[in-house]
Amino acid sequence: MKAFKDLASLAAHLKKQINASLVEAVAPKVEKTMEHEIGSTVYDSYTPTEYARRGELGAAENIVSEEVGEGAVLVKSVAKSSPSVVDGSVSDQLPQWVSEGVPDIFNSGGGPWSEPRDFVGATVERLKSEGEIKKSMAASLNARGIRTTG
Repeated sequence: MKAFKDLASLAAHLKKQINASLVEAVAPKVEKTMEHEIGSTVYDSYTPTEYARRGELGAAENIVSEEVGEGAVLVKSVAKSSPSVVDGSVSDQLPQWVSEGVPDIFNSGGGPWSEPRDFVGATVERLKSEGEIKKSMAASLNARGIRTTG
């Protein structure tokens, strides 16, 4: 084990190892879980009859993670909407619309596509119930020479 001159050096080392573990071990687990939950919560919830699905929301290349601060990683879908039939613009609000509910922009009274399909909440619940975040973090830290318990 590496020797440290003071607590500040030890704390800096631990923070570095924790951040690396978040990026290398935890984020990929969250990404895979989100991909699965988008499949079950969004795509398996109904079969559309008014439009063709592109599958962009749950595509692996559209689920990304980024460090957002010390000890924090944000995992999200970056899928864009189809070009608008109204003005041809593309929105980055597709993940939010699906998770929270799509606004009735056509005043059609909605449909199953307009109902919230909270894949973010489903991802969080699955990760909590399975304890996978804790397991992934512990395994990564242990591999880095930092023994963890529990």
